[in-house]
Amino acid sequence: MSKKNNSVVAGKGYTGRASDYRMHEAKLYPNSLNDNDNYVDISNMIALTTIIEDIDTPFLEVTLNIVDATSLIETFTLNGGERIVIQLNRKAPSLTDTGEYDPNSDGVLEKWNLELYITEIRDLVRESNVKQYFTLVCTTIETYRNASRILDRAFKGSVADIIKTIITNDLSSTKSRIETDSVGTVSGIFPRIRPMQAIHWLSSSSFDNSTPFFFFATAKDGLTYRSYNSILNDEVHNSYEYSPYFKEQGDSGKSYFEQQKKIINISSPLNIGKAANIARGTYSSNVHVLDVSNKSYEQRQYSYSPEDMRKLNEFAPFNQPKDMPFDLNDQSGASSHFIAKNTGAYADADNISGPTGMPLLKAAAYKNNLEYMTQVININGDFNLSVGALVDLTVIRVGDAEYAKADEEVESNIMVDTLSSCKYMATRIVSTFDTEGFFQTVTVQSDSSAIKL
Repeated sequence: MSKKNNSVVAGKGYTGRASDYRMHEAKLYPNSLNDNDNYVDISNMIALTTIIEDIDTPFLEVTLNIVDATSLIETFTLNGGERIVIQLNRKAPSLTDTGEYDPNSDGVLEKWNLELYITEIRDLVRESNVKQYFTLVCTTIETYRNASRILDRAFKGSVADIIKTIITNDLSSTKSRIETDSVGTVSGIFPRIRPMQAIHWLSSSSFDNSTPFFFFATAKDGLTYRSYNSILNDEVHNSYEYSPYFKEQGDSGKSYFEQQKKIINISSPLNIGKAANIARGTYSSNVHVLDVSNKSYEQRQYSYSPEDMRKLNEFAPFNQPKDMPFDLNDQSGASSHFIAKNTGAYADADNISGPTGMPLLKAAAYKNNLEYMTQVININGDFNLSVGALVDLTVIRVGDAEYAKADEEVESNIMVDTLSSCKYMATRIVSTFDTEGFFQTVTVQSDSSAIKL
């Protein structure tokens, strides 16, 4: 049921549909089978696979909807903690060095290899004596290790290096992407907290060019620790278009890439406004720093400056309302941060609050402004897309769709929604695999505008 047959291009070994996939394997290793080499093939029992990635979540959430006609839970006494190994893949067409479809290539294998552990068995429904339905909720082994370990040791070094040690040693992660460009050296003692809690705690003092770090997990790269500054240096992963027509017809190599760029539908929570942003310090804030070692006190103010901020797009995400009786950039008292330092605690390093101050205010503004424009797009599945990727959106204006059917000049400013069409970062991806195909619901967010507001 879960195996999706690919639409193979005539004379080639690769698919012509961007929604095609194949569940190459799904092996369940029950605890009741003591031999580690023994497994149960559950690939034909999986009706729906859902994989969730989120920029604020350091683990994958994977659910497997099971159709069972063999009393699987009872037969193998499933009770949580069992290992499941899954490979999802497809053979896709290739591109030349110039980015064009390569009809002479044998294609490229795209895949996700997931080693999961069952965290919960739930939602059992039995409508007859023939079969039953239930859900396996799974995650990666790092989540189990996090739940079983407490950190209470001393630490010293750059924040990113300390976090790298936690990921590679305490969580024993074998699949990760960790960047170590944070500024400053800190010392301290972990106050009996779990590894992932420690990473979030340390991240509050970790900055790269005054931008925040993100700690998350992806199906493609595993545990990931990256700065926003680094992400902004990435190439755009793909350009997506919301328009009603296709240039290529049928399932071919050329149409595959067009399908990969097509937005099936799009929505937005909007949440456009300024009142809440003022209170959150999006445009202006201040920090109070007390050094308990020498009893010094310092207060500094931050104001958003478009020229001083790295942005996805050219222009600031707000303007000054003409009838508002105060300047948005001059309300630092609306949002305050309080930091206690102790410069005398260590001779050659700061305590955990040492690197904070102005970078803290600017990093908070980066995160807040990332919520300026949010779009939720549904697309054909892409094994190479992950949270943190940069994407371009081109959206046809409302009312121009009928003209677009006859006129393919989507790039024309007359037909493009210039407010919604800009560069975004993917912050949440829900990937689904079922009998209909491989699809993704992607939340993308932007910290700036492509047009002057």
